[in-house]
Amino acid sequence: MARTATKQSRSRQRSEHWTYEFKAVEGSRLTDDDAQRVGPELARIAQRDGEIRKDAVVDAARSPRSRLHNYFEWDLRKAAEKHWLDTAGRLIRAIKIEVITGPHRAPKEARAFVKIDKTTGYKPIIEVFQREDYRTMMLSRALEDLEVWKKRYENFIDFSTLFGGVAPVITHAQQQLRKVA
Repeated sequence: MARTATKQSRSRQRSEHWTYEFKAVEGSRLTDDDAQRVGPELARIAQRDGEIRKDAVVDAARSPRSRLHNYFEWDLRKAAEKHWLDTAGRLIRAIKIEVITGPHRAPKEARAFVKIDKTTGYKPIIEVFQREDYRTMMLSRALEDLEVWKKRYENFIDFSTLFGGVAPVITHAQQQLRKVA
């Protein structure tokens, strides 16, 4: 549960080699103002412990005076319901199928249930294989995921050679989507 955005001065952080500012990741539930509050707190935990772990963040957030406190649901009933929904999602994502396409072909594995877009629930992969509109939605989702992956890692110099191979894949997927649109 994120706090509402408020105007506050941006605080730039400094390290030995860089000056930086905390910002919210695109698509997250946080605003840039939230990131300005949360980022330094998480950095303090990482500095103190040498790493950042989820349990340390929860412990730091327990105090009502903590800047992290209001980002958590402290009503145990609501928190339990959210946990159960998270568990259900993990169960759905933990099941795969083995597809056998012919007597002399190696079986292929796929998740049994997949999200084809961000607005619907999970669909059985067999149904996705059988419906062109679902396959198109799945290709669009895969393209979005690939672009997010590229954006996440493009600033790592060691990975730069990977992106030369990813660009044609993205272009091909975009062309495929334009054909069916």
